Amino acid sequence: MLLKMKLRPDVDNLRNYPAEIIKELEELLLSGGAALSDPKRKDFYDLENLGRTFLIHISPKTAKVILIASWLDPQPPRFQCSIPRPCETAGGVVVV
Repeated sequence: MLLKMKLRPDVDNLRNYPAEIIKELEELLLSGGAALSDPKRKDFYDLENLGRTFLIHISPKTAKVILIASWLDPQPPRFQCSIPRPCETAGGVVVV
């Protein structure tokens, strides 16, 4: 799926990742990125960008993003984006 936000996200950086990683996440969410939703936890996603994976939670009410973890992945992407029709949540998050 494609995960994209309409406005610059407010990211909670609970583990004090470097500013460059937070900026990469914000830009990825604005431009749209390949995501995989967690089947066991609602509103949790793995978001991939050029070999880096972000594990995030997006609040359905406020659209606030919590960065839970981020890591470099030497493997090829696990999922690909297709371009089906988008659906928008109340918080301005577009999930395709």
